[in-house]
Parts: sequence; structure tokens; C-alpha cells
Amino acid sequence: MLPAPLVPRTDVELQIAVYRRMTGEERLALALRLHESICAIARLGIRARHPEASDDELQQGRIVTERELLAQCLRRLNSLGMPYMLTGSMASRYWGIPRSTHDLDFVVEEAPDREGRIAAALAPEFSAEAPASAAPWVLRAADPRSVLRIDFWNVQGEGFARQAFSRRQRISLFGEAAWIATAEDTLLHKLRWNRVDDAAGIVAVQAENLDRSYLAGWGGVLGVEAVLEDLMARKVRPKQT
Repeated sequence: MLPAPLVPRTDVELQIAVYRRMTGEERLALALRLHESICAIARLGIRARHPEASDDELQQGRIVTERELLAQCLRRLNSLGMPYMLTGSMASRYWGIPRSTHDLDFVVEEAPDREGRIAAALAPEFSAEAPASAAPWVLRAADPRSVLRIDFWNVQGEGFARQAFSRRQRISLFGEAAWIATAEDTLLHKLRWNRVDDAAGIVAVQAENLDRSYLAGWGGVLGVEAVLEDLMARKVRPKQT
């Protein structure tokens, strides 16, 4: 057997090593490039079908990228001064392995006329609607320019969700201030919804940066301690990078 330093690492391990050296913003940007490539192909298709169109006309009808959509949402939410937290796949890609993602998820603190204020801030580019019946999300907005969806969720209960919201971190994303769920809370949330591969990606990239005592405490409360232990022991690895 080769000495440990000479044991060749797999392609997956090498790629994860690269991700660890990247910032969260760089990992998220990488995840969003696939959608941007699709948008570029779509613009080429429009140009081929309408060669007479001016650059201004193409610009007006162009598809908005996820990166642009995220920056616009952050700018408008920040203007409201309403406490919020970026979560879901965007947070998972920020902390973990950058894979293609779709849609945006925000947790928003309760406030007077919260839904109306958010809808007004997103208008006119976004069409927003409230749920027809009781639902964990309070507002859903669609962007007709990109066919992407933005979901706004309640801070539910007084337990894990409230704790995660209180621990959110302030970062900068694509030139905008942003509040995002921590790596630990994103990991626990993914396990709670049985998104084990996403969780494995966070463990692989964040490694020793994770607060293991915090994870163990809430892992027991949420009933995910068994799979969490396997993840932390590296018995479960990301399926792909």
C-alpha cells in the first residue's frame, strides 16, 4: 500500500478540494452558470428567427438569468427593511457542491402587510399571489422573463426554524447585501426533508468548519441523528460533484 500522502485521490476528492478553496459566492455563481448558458442559447435562437431585430429589442425580450433574478430580489427585499433569510437550494449551493438549481426560497419574518409590501416591491416585473388556503409559504412570485419562481415562507414555530432564522448570516452576493441560512442550519434542513445528497455536499465542502455540537443537538431533536452521524463520519458521500 502506498504511504498516505502518495495515495492518488479520486476525481471527486480533487473536485471537492477545489470547491473548498472557492468562496460561497463563487460556488453559487458556478451553479447558476448552467441557466445562464441556456439563456444565451435562447437569445441566439431569437436572433436567428428575427435577424431584423435591433439589439435594444433583443434586450427587452431577453431571458433574465437566475443570478440577475437573485440580485434583483435581494435589492428589493433589502429596500423593505424586512428581516429575511435566503434558504433552499441557493443556500445549499452556497455552502456545498455547486449544482444546477432553480427557483428562489426566502424565509420572511412576520410584519404588518408583509405580503402586500413584498408584492409591491417586486412589481411590475414579477407577478405575485398568496396561497388560496393555509400553506407554509405566504407568497409566490413568478418572473415571466425567466419562468423562474420565488417562494416566501413563514418562520414556523418556536423551535428549529426560529433558531435557524436567528442565526442567519449577513453576506454579499453579486453586489447585494444578503442574509443567508448558516451551513449547519441548511444541512439540518436538507436532512429534515431527506435531501441527503445535498447535505453530503455541504459536509464534504465545509468539513471541519461545521459546528458539530450544534448539529448533534438539533439532529437529535429533529430525528435525523443517525444519518447525520453517518455523514459526519463520511460513511455517506456526495453522489456527484
